Amino acid sequence: MDVDFYADCRPRHLVYFSFCTCCHVFYIGKTNRFFKECMLKHLMDIAYAKETSALAKHVQAEGAQHVFNFMALEVMQPTIRGSNMSNKVEEMEQNGFYCCKLTGFQD
Repeated sequence: MDVDFYADCRPRHLVYFSFCTCCHVFYIGKTNRFFKECMLKHLMDIAYAKETSALAKHVQAEGAQHVFNFMALEVMQPTIRGSNMSNKVEEMEQNGFYCCKLTGFQD
């Protein structure tokens, strides 16, 4: 997966990658919020063991030593009709899974 831009916590409308530092399970998501707000929401979901959060479910099932890191993959430019983020997430999931399998990132 090539990431050819720098993103701090302020971009909105982005596709992001989150992975567990212990077992290398990964999650690809999308948000229209600021990236910082998105990460904080995931952290709050983990802290409060929200059943609606895939990351929180993982930490609950595997233990508190499982920690997720976040990385922005692509900042989307919204159009009048909105952005095509759902298709981009699907594409990233397929490419990311393939890339991670090839490099031995995921068991």
